[in-house]
Amino acid sequence: MQSPEALNVQEGDSVVLNCSYTGVTGLMVKQSPPDLSLQEGLSCTLQCSFSTSVTRVQWFRQNPGGHLIHLFYIPSGTKQNGRLRSTTVVEDRRSLLYISSSRTTDSAIYFCAG
Repeated sequence: MQSPEALNVQEGDSVVLNCSYTGVTGLMVKQSPPDLSLQEGLSCTLQCSFSTSVTRVQWFRQNPGGHLIHLFYIPSGTKQNGRLRSTTVVEDRRSLLYISSSRTTDSAIYFCAG
């Protein structure tokens, strides 16, 4: 997987946001979609599906500079932090990360862990 490149953005430019993510866990994780590009201002949903039941899910993002940021710890239900929302459905063995009104600063690699 390639790292996101630095963007030189000026006001009025049309920008594409790149979101990539991967599962980090001892379980089998199905990620959908594996990578994603979208126009700035649009929303996206990333999903992790687990092969067996999980008691909690964590979401992280790694910025182009390599810094790892913890986004959510969510045993079940829904949590929101600004434009980010995460939902974990334990019975369905899946978790969703929803990014609304995307910005160029959202370009990163997103990780889920069970």
